[in-house]
Amino acid sequence: MSDTYEADDLAGTLAGKYRESMTVRLVSKDRDYLQLVSNEYDVRLWVPASEKDAEDARKGASLYTGDSFTVPDFMKHFIEYTDQAVYADKGVYPGNIPDLKAIEGDSSDNIPGVKGVSSAAAPLIGDTEEWKGIYEAIDSCGGDAKQEKELADFWKTALSISRSPVNALKRDREMAFLSLDLATIRTYCDEALDFNLEASPVKDADFKKLNGKLLDLGIKNARFEE
Repeated sequence: MSDTYEADDLAGTLAGKYRESMTVRLVSKDRDYLQLVSNEYDVRLWVPASEKDAEDARKGASLYTGDSFTVPDFMKHFIEYTDQAVYADKGVYPGNIPDLKAIEGDSSDNIPGVKGVSSAAAPLIGDTEEWKGIYEAIDSCGGDAKQEKELADFWKTALSISRSPVNALKRDREMAFLSLDLATIRTYCDEALDFNLEASPVKDADFKKLNGKLLDLGIKNARFEE
């Protein structure tokens, strides 16, 4: 569909385009999609899971499984993410998932993050409401060592952070900005914005061809029967 954008950017754009006119369910094991979840617009992420993982999620107060839905066999067990489920799992709400990854990093996506601060990422974002607020707090110290120590002591006490993240955040500032950009799903892809879902219904699908394409892409579990 596109030689410019990645699949998650296309999915993000389509989710944003249609979220006001239809129910949107994103199906993926890629947790990057958590940032697209929205209770306001009823956009949820369905993550295919093992029976045990689904059962464990069912026991959580804010994690849900979609037992009442008719789904393909490869999604016999899955976890449904709402705003609350994202927070229960990650410690931040969907809109802050890119902020979280900007600090934590993600080796699977080659996102460097800030080394040595991952455990403090969620509490810091929760305290400042967004990733940029962390650096605004540091910058407000004006490079004064005493003020930076007071900020570090406040974070350690108020947020139960074991060691000060200030020096690491200052050291890897450029990496944090780069990581935020890499972690953010684009929602303005021209190819997806121009796509008309209503005018493109699936009719007379060639399941043999579709299954062959899935195999070419290394997708082994999603099989469709004729």
